Amino acid sequence: MSVFPLSFSDLAGSLERMNRVDPGRSSAFRARLKNLQRLQFPPGVNTGKGRPAEYGVEQAGLLAIAIELLQLGLTPERATGLLLVALKVVVHEIRVVCVSDNVLTVWRQPALMYLDPEALVEFTARGSRRKDAHPAQITFGAAFDLSRFWKRRPNMPPRLAVVDVSRLILNLIKAVAAELSSTEIDVAAEMHSWGKAGWQQ
Repeated sequence: MSVFPLSFSDLAGSLERMNRVDPGRSSAFRARLKNLQRLQFPPGVNTGKGRPAEYGVEQAGLLAIAIELLQLGLTPERATGLLLVALKVVVHEIRVVCVSDNVLTVWRQPALMYLDPEALVEFTARGSRRKDAHPAQITFGAAFDLSRFWKRRPNMPPRLAVVDVSRLILNLIKAVAAELSSTEIDVAAEMHSWGKAGWQQ
């Protein structure tokens, strides 16, 4: 029996496990997820009139990353805006992690997502222009020496947020398996198949 696509309830339950949501606060957390849905995020959710939402591997991964950005303090609009601008590279990185043979382990050299949150962008001249409100500020790479990083970029703001996408996908696999009473191997296998299919398109 296939794990994906996930229903909203199954994905919400999985994300609650990942983020250690108190059962008494489940309704409030799910309202946050519904707000992201109203912002049409993640794109590609299989919905229709009178039809419940369905989340594939791509959408589940994107929503898990969006929640991490909310954990960093970004507004839903800012978090989804950043991810939509960099959508292709973010999906590519999710795919890279899913097809890795190390997906069920904590990577020695994880895939890290770096971004400047710039949560107050609306107060800048650039941010006041709607089309420039969410510039492409997301990059991926391995761990590096931060002091050397900033030395080479003297004009960069003195802040940087990091999300370990490898660990995030591992946590998503564990949470989905627990939520659906499946096995981590089965969940990882479906995610691997999705990732591999993307390379063949």
